[in-house]
Amino acid sequence: MAEFRIMTWWDPACREAIRVVEKAGKGSVEIIMNGLKVSYCRAEFILEILHRMGILSKSGKKQDIYRLCRKKTG
Repeated sequence: MAEFRIMTWWDPACREAIRVVEKAGKGSVEIIMNGLKVSYCRAEFILEILHRMGILSKSGKKQDIYRLCRKKTG
């Protein structure tokens, strides 16, 4: 029988995703997919987590691009 993992609002890849979007200066599904080598679905999930954490905010120009709100200190 296959083992399933239940994803909650947190993903272990979020710490690395923060570094990826800080390096890029913005966030998008494609940036996270390429930076972390994850699937589209997981990248979209991580992007939403970063948005909820206040690291990214929606850009007024395009719906699929997020701008960096703050850089992680420390």
